[in-house]
Amino acid sequence: MGSGIFFPLCALPFSILIILLFYIKGHVKSKETTLYQVLIISNFLGIIIELLCTFASKIYNTNLLLSNFIYKSYLLYLIIWISTFAYYIFSISKKNENVIKKERYKLIILYYLVIIILIIFLPIEVVIKDNFNIRYTTGPAVQFSYLISFIAILIILISMLTNLKNLSKKYVPVIIFLL
Repeated sequence: MGSGIFFPLCALPFSILIILLFYIKGHVKSKETTLYQVLIISNFLGIIIELLCTFASKIYNTNLLLSNFIYKSYLLYLIIWISTFAYYIFSISKKNENVIKKERYKLIILYYLVIIILIIFLPIEVVIKDNFNIRYTTGPAVQFSYLISFIAILIILISMLTNLKNLSKKYVPVIIFLL
């Protein structure tokens, strides 16, 4: 296996620990905790998919379809995670607490469906060099995921800057993450 597998392997126990603590420790049922739950579960699934990406690079020449499915699943995970994180930040902002209404859930679902369809149909190219020591993906599907991630980070920054006077301890992890 390549060196790309070590970081996800180290992150896996921490992710499991966070999930266990979340479910063992009592918590208030709210929109914030529901979004946090989605974030920690998708993070766990993302680590599994990232581990599978190492496997996909090994079988890329013999099983192109499965490899591309794994790579595109990872891109979808990244987009879903950063979009959910942006929505989480937007929802914890004091100013925007009741802005998101139930009617907008249809819009959010449509957003995810459009992104899934685009990622499925956009091409992806895998570059493997130096006996698997260098491997990465490129192409329109990857660039699209970068664009969506950039937009989500802009939403996070705008949401935080427009609520600068209401900064609370909830924003500390976000500020550390963005730095």
